[in-house]
Amino acid sequence: MTKDNTMKTYILDDSGVVVNIILTDGVNMPELHAGLRYSDEGGPIGSSLVNGEWVEPQEDPEQELKAWRENASCTRAQGKLAIGPEVWGQVVTMLDDPETPWGLRVAVEDTPVWNRNNEDMAALIWAMGLTEEQADDLFRLAVTL
Repeated sequence: MTKDNTMKTYILDDSGVVVNIILTDGVNMPELHAGLRYSDEGGPIGSSLVNGEWVEPQEDPEQELKAWRENASCTRAQGKLAIGPEVWGQVVTMLDDPETPWGLRVAVEDTPVWNRNNEDMAALIWAMGLTEEQADDLFRLAVTL
């Protein structure tokens, strides 16, 4: 109980996962929807009781990578430095080719920030013959330069 006579009350779903934490007086409790229950014990929202300890859910590596790709970016200068002079020369040759879509040229040459999940970056990555993992590594390197 706190000094204003409220206490932390955990709301758990049927599988024992903490879905909310509220302050109550322990008497006037709101009615819960089916599949939910109150508990005096719990951990952070999303955690569940495993072998007597509240454990937070682990990130799915694929979801974590997807989220990283959605937020990964570097400046054009960082990207060029990470690509290196030899591969950048191949990119310039590709950009000079009249068959290269104009939008890709603008995205590579004029966009001050390159975003990993951008469609034009995907086209550039494909044109350079990079795998997704190699492209990730280049973005990781670029932000350090």
